[in-house]
Amino acid sequence: MSTLGIAGTVSAVLFAPLGLYFLRHPWLFSGHASDVSLAAVAARDFDGSLGRALWAQITAVAGMFFVAGDPSTFHGLPGLPVYDPITALWAVIGLAILVKTVVPRRADPAKPRPWLELSPDAAALLLLWALVGLLPTLLSDRPPNFSRAIGALPVLMTLPAIGLCRFATRWGIPVIARRLPEAAMAWAGVWAIYQTFVVFPALPQLADSYDQDKVEIVAALAALPTDADRFLAPVWAEQATVDYLLNYTRPLLGGRDGSGGEVLDLADSDDWTPEQWQAWADGGEDGQSVVGVVVEAGDTDGRVGEPALRGLDWRRSLVLPGDGRDVLLAWPADEAERDDVMPAFDRLVGGLAPWNEIRVSVAQGDSLVLPSDDVSRICGDDLQGGELRMVDGEAVRGPISGLPGLQRRMGLELACLPDARGRMRLLVLGVSGTMAGDMAPPRDALLEPEIFVAARFGGAIDLVGYTVGDAPRAGDAVPITLVWRTVEPLDRDWTTFVHLVAADGTTWGQQDGEPGGGTYPTTRWRTGDIVIDRFTPVVDADASDADADAEGRADQLRGLRPVIGWYDRTTGERMRVGEQDALPLRELWSSVPLPSGGDDETP
Repeated sequence: MSTLGIAGTVSAVLFAPLGLYFLRHPWLFSGHASDVSLAAVAARDFDGSLGRALWAQITAVAGMFFVAGDPSTFHGLPGLPVYDPITALWAVIGLAILVKTVVPRRADPAKPRPWLELSPDAAALLLLWALVGLLPTLLSDRPPNFSRAIGALPVLMTLPAIGLCRFATRWGIPVIARRLPEAAMAWAGVWAIYQTFVVFPALPQLADSYDQDKVEIVAALAALPTDADRFLAPVWAEQATVDYLLNYTRPLLGGRDGSGGEVLDLADSDDWTPEQWQAWADGGEDGQSVVGVVVEAGDTDGRVGEPALRGLDWRRSLVLPGDGRDVLLAWPADEAERDDVMPAFDRLVGGLAPWNEIRVSVAQGDSLVLPSDDVSRICGDDLQGGELRMVDGEAVRGPISGLPGLQRRMGLELACLPDARGRMRLLVLGVSGTMAGDMAPPRDALLEPEIFVAARFGGAIDLVGYTVGDAPRAGDAVPITLVWRTVEPLDRDWTTFVHLVAADGTTWGQQDGEPGGGTYPTTRWRTGDIVIDRFTPVVDADASDADADAEGRADQLRGLRPVIGWYDRTTGERMRVGEQDALPLRELWSSVPLPSGGDDETP
């Protein structure tokens, strides 16, 4: 017990810093565990049946030793069992020996003791160790998971040794007894070498598993022949390899003229020359030298400068540079249709400029490609290349390597960006900066709001204007598109709120959220940025009397108007707009479409 007490004390001391951190951030301890738990598996795949889910987990974990192993290329050869065919035999024998040793039996003093003798306590410890080590993969999703079963690894490697040693000592032929372990180990080595250096490198999915596609796509986006500002879907922009390429080495992307400049890696900064440090400090705007700033002493994060390729959920928000440059929006092609990307972008931009207006402008000669929810038309059903629809009716087949001429056109262009092996990786949408116009009345550009507003929040953000959908009924969502302009950088992440408030002050619906659904917080906003953000608060079903006729319900909703503002989610503090902490907009029942070129409107 004294030994266990010492071990327990040492373990507690070692775990204390991590335990204190989890005590302060409990969601980090429980969040992922709840996502991958047996209960989550049962709810997702077995209609909530824990019994069926557990049986499926047991069979999968039991099969990992001899039938089918971990399917992930991150943990080894996908599907390869723990044991090769010969080693599996010795493992079974070793397991049988442990079980037999644990079962009580009468000892025969006349029977000779084997060379390898395990006590019942030692055998029980090994079996219990293996069971506890396998519980993490047994009780979590996607079994078998070798990384979660790593605690059982010492026992799993001991089993074949026990079986082999016992079998060799009982054989009775000295030459075989000496050579059998050697032959078994030689076989296991040859098997492992063949699987690791012949089978594994030939796997077709290996390049993607180890992020070669991420490296190629960042390079491909950098090579596009345009100086457009670039945004990537958050699922990729936040991925570790992409994050490293964008934030820890320079240049992040090529310069605006396509030049890349000198690449300086932080890992090699101890060997930089004074000239390289100067280039690092001075580079940025011209695209000819390193983009970034000198890393100051004590900067433990290591991130430098501002990435030229940023994350944005452009199903929810659109960001336009203040200098009028174009924008490239990218999304993984194999996920775009599932994620409802193009219809969501249609709703976002259509909330400002209805597509019938855009179609009219196309008929009048503007060069514009309309978004399509048929991603396969652009990228191909097999992601081997689709077509890019042009406004003159021509369809260009095959992969598109860039968006040439975007600056000379007014509108949108769609393309698919291939990796080095020709597979379509990114759905790319180009948005011309000319679509935003000057963001001032009269309304003469497709992305300008219907109603212009002159309201400054916190001295840092201007509400340029907004567009509201049709007058709602109780239970309806009200599409509200807000257009913001950054005046000054912000040092806090603010949250937008949109309340639907009746004439008597009752709130009949609301929606809160950070820009871009949290993917483009206000601390990332750059001076001059135009940020278009869409909200769809739902009018409470109790906002009108269900027994009244249509005209009566409409009367009860008259006076309902959006009230918008910003607040700090941590402190609850609201950002001031003039003398108020929120800005009431026009009543919903009076928000009718204004003719293009109308005068400036009050909120």
